[in-house]
Amino acid sequence: MTNHTLSRHRWRDPRTGRFERIYFLSHEDPDGTVHTRRMPGRGVEIFGRTLAAKAARGEAYNIAVTDTAGGDVTFDFTCFQS
Repeated sequence: MTNHTLSRHRWRDPRTGRFERIYFLSHEDPDGTVHTRRMPGRGVEIFGRTLAAKAARGEAYNIAVTDTAGGDVTFDFTCFQS
C-alpha cells in the first residue's frame, strides 16, 4: 500500500505527510470525450486553472468538481470563481 492509495476518500500529501480530501474533476472535450481525474484539492486548483483557460478558448466544456459523496463543489475552488 502506497501513500497515494491509503483511502478512497483521502490522500496523503508526500510533501507534508498530511491527509487531504479527494475530489473528482471532470470535463468534456470538443469531440465529446469526457475525462475524469481523481485528485486532492491542490491538484484541482492547479489543473483547474488550465481547464478554465481552455474553457475560455472553447476547448473544454461541462467542467465539474465533485466530492466523494457526489456533491457538486466546483465553485468551492478559486480557479472556477470569476
